[in-house]
Amino acid sequence: MKAISVFPGKANSVHLADLNKQISSAIVLSEPFILVLHEKHRAAKKRVVLFEDLKDDLLLIPRKDLFPTKYQAIIDLLLAAGMTDMRTQEIEHPLTALALASANAGFAFVPASAQELSARGVVFRPLKADVPPLETVALWSNASPDPLVARVLDILRRLGSEKKKASFPTQPAR
Repeated sequence: MKAISVFPGKANSVHLADLNKQISSAIVLSEPFILVLHEKHRAAKKRVVLFEDLKDDLLLIPRKDLFPTKYQAIIDLLLAAGMTDMRTQEIEHPLTALALASANAGFAFVPASAQELSARGVVFRPLKADVPPLETVALWSNASPDPLVARVLDILRRLGSEKKKASFPTQPAR
C-alpha cells in the first residue's frame, strides 16, 4: 500500500512532474497484513482463514482519519471478496486491536510484526486472499543536503538490513 501526501499551499505551486525532483522516497519496511483472532474463534485452529469464517464477526478497523491508507486497503479487500455488509468498529491503534481480539470483541488486520507483541488469548493467521503488504515509506526533501537526513537514512538502512526488508539508498539524493 502506498499513499501520496498532499501538503497545503498555493494551487499549482508544485507540479507533479517537479515533485519527483523535490522529494525522494524509499520503502523502509514491507510486511504482510495478517489477522488477529481470539484463540477460541472458530477459525483459530485453521492455518489459513477464509472470508467466510469472518462474515458474522466485528471487524476492528483502523480509523480512516488516522490511517487512511490502511483503512482503504482493508475496505478494498472486503469489497473484492463481496463482504459489503461487514460490521465494523474503528480503532486508533494496533494494540487496541490486540486487546479487543483478546477479549473476543472482534478481529482485525494487523502488521505481521504485531506477533512480536505480548498478547494473551489471541492467534495470528493469514487470510486466504490477495492481501497487499503494508509498506512504511520514508520521504525527504532534496532541496538541501541536511546531514541529519543522511544520518536518519543510515539508521533506517541498518535497521532495515537487520530485518532484511529495507530497500533504500545509502545517501539522500542531492
